[in-house]
Amino acid sequence: LSFSKARENHSWVADPERKVLVSMGGDFNELETVERFKDFVFRCEWRFPPGGPAGVNGSGIVVRARGVEKGLDPRGIEIDLRPVPAQDPLFGTGCFTAYGTRLRNPSGYADGVKNRHLGRLADPEVKPNAEWNTCEVECLGDRIKVTMNDSLVNEAWGAADVAGTICLRNQNAAIEFRNVRLSPVPSSQPSPVGEWIERRPGTPVGDRIRTFSADGKLLVYLPKSRQRSQGTWRQEGRRVYFRDNPAPDAEERFFDIKEFGSTHLTIMMDGKREYRWEALR
Repeated sequence: LSFSKARENHSWVADPERKVLVSMGGDFNELETVERFKDFVFRCEWRFPPGGPAGVNGSGIVVRARGVEKGLDPRGIEIDLRPVPAQDPLFGTGCFTAYGTRLRNPSGYADGVKNRHLGRLADPEVKPNAEWNTCEVECLGDRIKVTMNDSLVNEAWGAADVAGTICLRNQNAAIEFRNVRLSPVPSSQPSPVGEWIERRPGTPVGDRIRTFSADGKLLVYLPKSRQRSQGTWRQEGRRVYFRDNPAPDAEERFFDIKEFGSTHLTIMMDGKREYRWEALR
């Protein structure tokens, strides 16, 4: 992995003899990967070294980050790392913090703005600060799973299924990382390339859909309100067939893609009705 320093004021250094990445304190300090990743397994070892500052905010790993702005947290999903014994149901090691994105797990729902914190599924068995801990973060589709010291501590779904950078961050606590590795996972689904909103006459706000593509061709139509349905979808050329539920006798409907541009999408539903969708910015 190649990292760059995301902000001008930073305290990250590499220790070539110990093969360790070190940050000795300061706030809003991030190392950010040069490349972006969507589906992957990220592994590392981490510890709060003895003798360094141990701020209560600790550190974290931000995945699918979409930018770092001055004085603000990285936009993405952070896995909390906090000094022992700073463990809290919503803010401790292994908890999620959603910055500008949505996320859900058994502890609740984070909208990324007012409600950003999600508790963990199990308390991690974190070692004393001078000892090394292992962390594995798996991002597949809209799901994120976190394992600490070989035990599952958190899992969530509803994450934005988009590529982003990975940030190692520091918030007023000295921290070290080593054996940082990433294994990309080939995506089983096409990547989203746009989100569209339906404009019907007399209707100010309509339904939303997403478009997916590979090699520049529209592949799959997926209504946002039905993303978790068990319906089936298949495409033949510019015609998309779909069923809203998996029952064998469910009606199969279709629509034809008439126009697919950067600002609009026009479809003909069931060969009868034309619908125009505008790009949602």
